[in-house]
Amino acid sequence: FLMGCLIASIRMILMSCPKININRLLVLLVGLIIGFYLGGEPFSLTTVNENVSWTLLLVGGALASVAMIIPGIPGSAVLIALGIYDSILFYIKELEILNLIIFGIGSILGIVLFVKLLSKIYEKYQNIISYFFVGLILGSSRTLLPYSINLSIILIFAIGFGLVWLWSGKKDYKTDKLREDGA
Repeated sequence: FLMGCLIASIRMILMSCPKININRLLVLLVGLIIGFYLGGEPFSLTTVNENVSWTLLLVGGALASVAMIIPGIPGSAVLIALGIYDSILFYIKELEILNLIIFGIGSILGIVLFVKLLSKIYEKYQNIISYFFVGLILGSSRTLLPYSINLSIILIFAIGFGLVWLWSGKKDYKTDKLREDGA
């Protein structure tokens, strides 16, 4: 169901973009490769380090939250790459509040700062970024593939795909009217 929803959401992303050309195709392929790589198996599992520096927790929180905003990049992959994934799980298990608060502050800072930066970049390069995001979504969707495929899996996929496909094609008359009026 989720995979159907995810793949159908591509329609909404590309709805306002111009048709694909060679540059957009290359950007889509780069996103596809990155999404495929990051959406795969964990890079490596680490051991628990109970003494992670507060700076690394702050940066890890910021980068992990930023990764979760971008389609197709799991925040856990960033934590694994930084070598603090198991440490964060340990802090949660042991309720090490101070370390979790520092990680949380980093997460909030990452979201707040990155959303502003992404917004500015997106305004300028909307079409190219949209194609990159489509590549990330397609590449990372392999993580949602079931181990076996049968009729019920196909039907559930089709229901998720159909719902989002139909919903993304509906016109938002209220928003369109506000745009026409200059609001």
